[in-house]
Amino acid sequence: SAAAMPYFQGQAAFARGAGRQYNKPWNWYFGASFGSAIRTFTIEDPYILDLDGLKINSRNATIGPSLAHIRRALLFAYLQGASFFHPEQGYNLFDTNGQLNQMGWSYDEMLRLATKHPNRGVINTPVAILLDKAHGWDKYTYNGMRLWDKKPLERPDQMINQFFNVAYFPFPKNEGDAANDLNVPFPNGYFGDIFDVLVTSPTQMDSLQAYPAVFCLGDTRLDAKWAERLRKYVNDGGTLVINAEQVVAGFDESFLGVRLQNKQKESNGVVCERDNEKIVGTPFPYQEATATSARVIARASNGDPIAFVNKVGQGQVILTTPSYLMGYDEVSMPYMAHLLLELTSGLQPVEVRGDCQYFVNLRPDGYVITLSNNEGLVKMSYSPAAMDMSKTAEITLRIKDKPVVTEDWIGEDARPWSFPNEWLPEYTQPKQLSWQQEGNYYKTTVKLLPGEIRAYFIKTTNLKVQ
Repeated sequence: SAAAMPYFQGQAAFARGAGRQYNKPWNWYFGASFGSAIRTFTIEDPYILDLDGLKINSRNATIGPSLAHIRRALLFAYLQGASFFHPEQGYNLFDTNGQLNQMGWSYDEMLRLATKHPNRGVINTPVAILLDKAHGWDKYTYNGMRLWDKKPLERPDQMINQFFNVAYFPFPKNEGDAANDLNVPFPNGYFGDIFDVLVTSPTQMDSLQAYPAVFCLGDTRLDAKWAERLRKYVNDGGTLVINAEQVVAGFDESFLGVRLQNKQKESNGVVCERDNEKIVGTPFPYQEATATSARVIARASNGDPIAFVNKVGQGQVILTTPSYLMGYDEVSMPYMAHLLLELTSGLQPVEVRGDCQYFVNLRPDGYVITLSNNEGLVKMSYSPAAMDMSKTAEITLRIKDKPVVTEDWIGEDARPWSFPNEWLPEYTQPKQLSWQQEGNYYKTTVKLLPGEIRAYFIKTTNLKVQ
């Protein structure tokens, strides 16, 4: 990762998913660069760019990503399960006296945490995203949005793009703004880091069983083996989300609970059956369908059913009929976000509310929850950082299990370091949580300064299976 690359969360979902699907350790490679600006605290030869006669030194201690950015890449890689870490600027950690420089502080922090807490738990990612094994999709390439860096995206490929825009919202808003160090690579995100990406490998199918839900994206091209494996997955208790465009011969009427018609219609609105919410967007095409055993969960504004849930064995199939859940403009329907909210509700043991990035690790004796406020710290590639304290976030946590002990892993090793608008001494000062019982839940709140990260271990009365 680097400062101008999109959502760390999505990149980690691909790496982590591949590691889990193929049972391999995974690595994180990090470059402390922001475009052509390379953050360098070690004195070395300047890296001069000659742009239209303007000579720019692109290697010094001011330019490039912020220390807040560097901390995130290091801490998140460890806490999310990386086995190896490769720093592109690994030499750039010490000053002329052999002491840690500002970048070295960040590496030292990660190594101290990893040494003291080797049992980081396992990140809980309850939703698997299933892509075709040769999907070729990448968020950014040097030639724009192209498959395998060559072919322009078609409608199925745009579904992948649009799904991640929803999953890591407000990324699409941030993407339209100037890249300011944290907004593009670290959008706070509403759903948290709950997704892993799997592919339709001809040999590695059994990893599905680890996920409560599987969401098919793009042109999945499911063959007979994968259709059979997904049927077993659902029968054993899993939830499969699939679009009418992805249905193959192995998914018959008894499995879908729906009779698909060879007729296309269109609408610009959706009515959700559960809460009668009316969602209006741009016009979208959908395939006409009739429920046989399935229950309708959403309708077009004209009353036609467009989303169904069918009980199969111990699991369920959710079928949507709008083409790839997008409008004619190839932008995600607002209903996609509503569907994700319903799908993911209750899948995390810790409920998080507030403007932050977060993820939850499971341990046999409780949880490790990482919270990160990625707003309010702005650094352009060739200028110093600025901090907006009005972006301080108040985060609420709720869990059902009674907390016995809460440890602040970031605050247990307080460091007096500071660096203007990039590293505050408060970042590593202890910040304890105070829990109160609220009905069947235990609740606490914590305030995060701009750029602040916290990792809390919450030991509970009920043991968890890792």
